[in-house]
Amino acid sequence: MGELMRGNGTTQVTSISIDSRKIKSGELFWALPGERYDGHDFTREALSKGASGAVISKRDLVRNITPDAHLSQAFILVPDTLYALQTLAQTYRKRFSIPLIAVTGSNGKTTTKEIIAQVLSTKFKVLKNEGNLNNLIGLPLSLLILSSQHQVAVLEMGMNRPGEIARLCEIAQPNIGIITNISTAHLEFLGSIENIQEAKAELVKSLKADDLLILNADDERVNSLSQRFPGKVLLYGLSPQAHIWADQIELRGKEGSRFTLHAPDGGEIGINLNIMGLYNIYNALAGGAIGYVVKIPIADIKKGLEGFRGIKMRLQPHILQDNILLIDDSYNANPQSLQYAIDSLISCCPHQGRSFLVMGDMLELGKDSEGLHRMVGGKIAQASIDFLVTLGPSASIAAEEAIQAGMDKGRVFICKDQGEIIQLLLEQLQTGDRMLVKGSRAMAMDKIVTRLMELRGDK
Repeated sequence: MGELMRGNGTTQVTSISIDSRKIKSGELFWALPGERYDGHDFTREALSKGASGAVISKRDLVRNITPDAHLSQAFILVPDTLYALQTLAQTYRKRFSIPLIAVTGSNGKTTTKEIIAQVLSTKFKVLKNEGNLNNLIGLPLSLLILSSQHQVAVLEMGMNRPGEIARLCEIAQPNIGIITNISTAHLEFLGSIENIQEAKAELVKSLKADDLLILNADDERVNSLSQRFPGKVLLYGLSPQAHIWADQIELRGKEGSRFTLHAPDGGEIGINLNIMGLYNIYNALAGGAIGYVVKIPIADIKKGLEGFRGIKMRLQPHILQDNILLIDDSYNANPQSLQYAIDSLISCCPHQGRSFLVMGDMLELGKDSEGLHRMVGGKIAQASIDFLVTLGPSASIAAEEAIQAGMDKGRVFICKDQGEIIQLLLEQLQTGDRMLVKGSRAMAMDKIVTRLMELRGDK
């Protein structure tokens, strides 16, 4: 796989790092090229901080680093450092015969993964990828943390191009697959909703006939993938036609929701979910499905679901001064996730105060961007939203469409930067108002949340 260019082949490695700023003594530095930086340029720094060696793809780098200073540190030359990392993780994964759950979907991947891990942790030692380390770099690094202590793994798989999920599955070798939903995310790179469906279907194709596929029964495109899988399929949803389902749903705004969870064996139990939004009930049902599959008692499934407290920047509620509710959903945005978030804003304390939607551009929508922003603008006008505040050229298109669809022009604000938005909100917000902040990650809408918390956070 690689050529030892210098150093001792018996060098001990504690773990792998791709970040020279955070590397610790004894770790192996893996030099990965990137769009803005090349890890090879930071090899010397990593070695000076005590790295046990470096994996590189540039032969000249060995000669350029003074041998006397780093003689004992290993240099391993490979043709492609990213492919080598993935291959190492794939080989390492084969050492562990534990269940590995792969989670993908256009929305809710990270939350679903975290809920599943919470449920599993009531009975097992769980490996999960931290945060959203769900791509062709993050997933291999997560797998390389596996140890003999782990009894089950749950890994989120993201993608924005065809073939990426197929490659992630080659590396991780999942035996349980979950698809949460399919919607218009990453259209810029995939072109159509049909292509997005095919990209998600790569997970289905990777599973063997004796593996398990878990699908959202209420998402038509997801449900249809059951026809492509020869093995066992478990469906979750909000009707008795699903194997794992919920009814008696009570949305409680920022307090979360209540519902009754029904299991395939006829068992049922009341759940008090501490995260807001109807779609998080779907995410919880996916967690319940996994709990059922691995034979966790329903009372412990309840414990796991109710113990989950949400994730930063994903429908995260904050109370500001004057009892103003700020819902931070600023991590990312596409048309469906925005609709989910708007539904949560509207249903949250509908008779209390006024509602504000602070919306940034939805990115990576390609040639359909303008049409999708206009569609969203029309829906905003029809929703019970009192004020619309936008940031970015695409979000301004949504604002213009909202006005054309009947929203009062005096309640629509197209802002040029975050500072203008913050000043506007400070002037406009009144006691008991509700506010949702959402936009694609590159719009950095979380900075608006942070500043509002600094200025108006509940003391």
